[in-house]
Amino acid sequence: MEDDGSNNLRLAAGGFGKGFQGGSGSSVTFDADSIEGVGLENDGTESLRLAAQGDGISGGGGSLLSVKSDVTGGANLSRSINVSPNGISVKVDDSTIGEDGSQQLEVKNNSISEHKLTVSVSGNGIGGGNGVPLTVASDSIGGANIARSVNVTSNGVAVKVDDDTIGEGTFNRLQVKSAGIHFDNLDLSANPALEDDGSGRTRVKVKSGGAITRDADGLSVNASELGALGVDRRVSDFITIDSTDISNGYFLITKTPVRSTEVTLIIIGGGAQKYSTDFTVDAGNKRVNMLSSLLNIIQNGDDAHVIYSTEE
Repeated sequence: MEDDGSNNLRLAAGGFGKGFQGGSGSSVTFDADSIEGVGLENDGTESLRLAAQGDGISGGGGSLLSVKSDVTGGANLSRSINVSPNGISVKVDDSTIGEDGSQQLEVKNNSISEHKLTVSVSGNGIGGGNGVPLTVASDSIGGANIARSVNVTSNGVAVKVDDDTIGEGTFNRLQVKSAGIHFDNLDLSANPALEDDGSGRTRVKVKSGGAITRDADGLSVNASELGALGVDRRVSDFITIDSTDISNGYFLITKTPVRSTEVTLIIIGGGAQKYSTDFTVDAGNKRVNMLSSLLNIIQNGDDAHVIYSTEE
């Protein structure tokens, strides 16, 4: 305010801020062009209005403001934005993607079909993807150590069996069936004591020769050949201990024991000795090693009875 020179108040010039003109005796006017560039503009009639706005907002310049959705799309751009009087929302198909109880996007239950799966989700033993339903794949190649005896159906996966030699037992476990092994299943090359009986009725007979002799009276066993069949036989050695044996700390037996720890040693007149306490056995060298407890009592001329199993 200022004195007009006659002791009256009037509006002073420049007292109204940016955009206003006049004062000091002149009419006050507003110049809209003077404040453009801050989101406002002159509408052409010296009136202010909102100008065009920044990214994401459309309108201004005489139009109502609204949120602008991207309509260009592209590899990393989604046009799934819905703008309505209710506000802004994400458009979903509500079939594969929907909203959970916390107002968060989620993949809906039972919504992913074979068309949504890429082949890369199918590892070894799984087929499908890229529009094809997932399936369990059975190996169709086969080979020395690969069996193609797998059956895959809508009921599930099963092992194919002939139900003659192999079947299903208790607890759903595979088993060789009772009376399921026939002549044709036998490998006679691995059984030197068996051969085809020549009757043409696919059966076997005991093969004569080696450890077994067959004649009109029946079967007899050659004890010296039992080792060829992997059958143990018991041996009893009677050894007279001399001064050299005592000096060496061991004496020799006649055969190679199958199991050293099962050798029985009895000193006649001195009783049974204990393995690993009184003696040990070096089976490869057919030795009975006398330990200190036995050497303290053994004398030249004592008799030892050694009992053991051998395949010789």
